[in-house]
Amino acid sequence: MNNHKKVTYTLPKAIINTVEKRSFLAEITMSRWLSDCIQNSYEMIIDGYYTNNKQPLVGFSRRRNGTVPKTFSVPIKVFETLRWFSRKLDMKTSHLVTLCVLNTEWGGVDGK
Repeated sequence: MNNHKKVTYTLPKAIINTVEKRSFLAEITMSRWLSDCIQNSYEMIIDGYYTNNKQPLVGFSRRRNGTVPKTFSVPIKVFETLRWFSRKLDMKTSHLVTLCVLNTEWGGVDGK
């Protein structure tokens, strides 16, 4: 049984470049690095959810210009958790992925 799901996120080119660079430096696949990055950012997403009194976040644009579709293979559990957050926060999954990468880059998470 396959425990991974292929997903396509529309991400800014700079985020895709970051994923490529960090996965190369960590000597793991881009999908693996992104999955770890998302999992390491759950706490940040949960904090945002509770900080906003369990309400959907507002002020995020629904569309972003200059994004490129990129396909990754992530564990089904990561996919489902991210999709749940996306629904609760009323944010596109791709936006959450972008935030997770930025959190890893700027938040001091080691990104292994």
